[in-house]
Amino acid sequence: MDTLSTLNSKIDNLQADVNVVKNQQKSVTESLTFYGNKIDDFSKQNTDFETKLKIIPKLESNLTSVSSSLNTLQVEMNQIQQQARLNNLEINGIPETSNENLITSADKDNVIAAVKKRKGVKLNEIGFSNTNPIFLNDHLTPTNKLLYKKTREFCKSSGAVCWTRDCKIYLRLPQTGKTHLISDDNSLDKAKTST
Repeated sequence: MDTLSTLNSKIDNLQADVNVVKNQQKSVTESLTFYGNKIDDFSKQNTDFETKLKIIPKLESNLTSVSSSLNTLQVEMNQIQQQARLNNLEINGIPETSNENLITSADKDNVIAAVKKRKGVKLNEIGFSNTNPIFLNDHLTPTNKLLYKKTREFCKSSGAVCWTRDCKIYLRLPQTGKTHLISDDNSLDKAKTST
């Protein structure tokens, strides 16, 4: 009987050990299931990420296209605004008075030619006491005024000559004598590099 009780005790111990192993196996199985689900989630997120990564070149292409279209529209808008100002003159140097219209029916090109022929006009020549010069300029859009300013700055440093005619900006390089139409920053940069 002693043997039987020892055997029963050993069986009970083995049964307890089996229960511990079963509990550990259950815990391991639950952990494996948990981490398996996490791996599945990560795999799905990775697939989503790869799908989004494939979209990036298309978005970059679209952005380039939209940027190009925007640039084209800005150039066209500037051209339309400049066309509307084509027959206008900016007169600088004359004191303002109320309700004046200095040039009503004169042709713009004739007025500019007359001023250039006389090498400029001074205020005292048109009835003012001051001898300051009068400047007649094409009425450029803000975009073209900035471009003309950049062109003049380049001329100061390079010895080139620039002018406007019919609201267009021209640049003549001293090295080549070639005249360039400056319509945007790119054409100015291109003219600069051709020196």
